[in-house]
Amino acid sequence: MKKRLDLYQKHNLKGLLFILPFLIGFLVFFFFPFIQSLMYSFGDLDPNNAYQLVFRGLKNYKRALLEDAEYNRIIIESVTATAAKVPVILIFSFITANLLKQEFPGRIGFRIILFLPVILTSGIVPGLESGDLVQGVLNSSINSDTAGLVNAGSLQELLLEMNFPVSFAGYIMTAVTGILDIVNKSGIQILIFLAALQSISPSLYEASAMEGATGWEHFWKVTFPMITPQVLVCLVYTVIDLFTDLNSTAMKYIQDYSFNKFQFGFASAMAWLYFGVVIIVLAVYTGIISRFIFYYDA
Repeated sequence: MKKRLDLYQKHNLKGLLFILPFLIGFLVFFFFPFIQSLMYSFGDLDPNNAYQLVFRGLKNYKRALLEDAEYNRIIIESVTATAAKVPVILIFSFITANLLKQEFPGRIGFRIILFLPVILTSGIVPGLESGDLVQGVLNSSINSDTAGLVNAGSLQELLLEMNFPVSFAGYIMTAVTGILDIVNKSGIQILIFLAALQSISPSLYEASAMEGATGWEHFWKVTFPMITPQVLVCLVYTVIDLFTDLNSTAMKYIQDYSFNKFQFGFASAMAWLYFGVVIIVLAVYTGIISRFIFYYDA
């Protein structure tokens, strides 16, 4: 008699079927280049010998870490820039998802508009000079009633006049001037948060309301705990998306050595070191956030 799958095995099978397209695509299109780049990182391609690989050991790694004057600085800047952008993107995505969850005319249209930057391939959105545009708006005169605000000269000076710390004012100013980049990087996260918010059972809110919970308590006791798994998913996605952005300084630096200077071995070594940094950052983030994840079915 054929043994039937239990519920746990069915869930595992569904998960396997869900990731099967990725596994097939990785094995067919990426596995060989993945291994090849690792081999290149331990050697050099000899242009005088039909670009045959010449084994050099750890020479390329030592050059990247100990000899190259720019690589370490670029990696540190990439890590700090990512750490600064991740909270802004997650907060913006979550707030936007909460707004789009509400019932109002044209809700579907607004959802499409906010997701358009993700599917645009023309480069129009990334090509906009967001800093100059927003800075010009902030420094322009609005009306006589806001003359006191305009005299501050910029949003950063206004925040300083309101006795905010210098570091906080600079952080807010960076987020505001980079708003177009934040919107461009938030489309997937908005969809994930929106799906998570819509999956919360209304009975949980009804039960908490019967207990006399306020809207603030609804958020912190029901909404936020229920979406913490999706917060982790969005966090991992955002970190990877920012680190692998082709316009980032680190990616451009590696591409320059690979496709302009044709130092494929050295570029591969830098790429693998960069990959290791991404793994470490993800391990730190997930190690911290995982302690606060709430699984309803656990």
